[in-house]
Amino acid sequence: MKRGGGVRHLRLDFDETKQALDPADPRTPESAFERQWALCLLEKVENRLREEYTDPRRVAWYEALHPLLTGTENVPQESIANKLGATPAAVKVALHRLRRRFRELLRDEIAQTVASPDEIDGEVLELFSALQHDP
Repeated sequence: MKRGGGVRHLRLDFDETKQALDPADPRTPESAFERQWALCLLEKVENRLREEYTDPRRVAWYEALHPLLTGTENVPQESIANKLGATPAAVKVALHRLRRRFRELLRDEIAQTVASPDEIDGEVLELFSALQHDP
């Protein structure tokens, strides 16, 4: 058999080959880095929040409310209340507290990355700005 028999050849024209193989990414390396930083920070905050709900009575609440916190699902609060054996008002209060705690932990994590507490609000805005751009 001849070398390369039956095999499709790939040109080694690196610039053209790279463009053909890599999907177009309009982001700059800086914006990609900022987006990745934001996602990592949010994951860290979410993990810290989850750790606060390790008590077996609170785990069910966290798991039921988590989709509303992250926006991954649009579950009616009444449905969650029925599942937890609680009132819709109790679910609304619990969700408010969960979101507030998430914000507190987020600000705490950001505070560890800035030189002054005055910079936290600006970093929060930067974080959400980085997340607004599609990957």
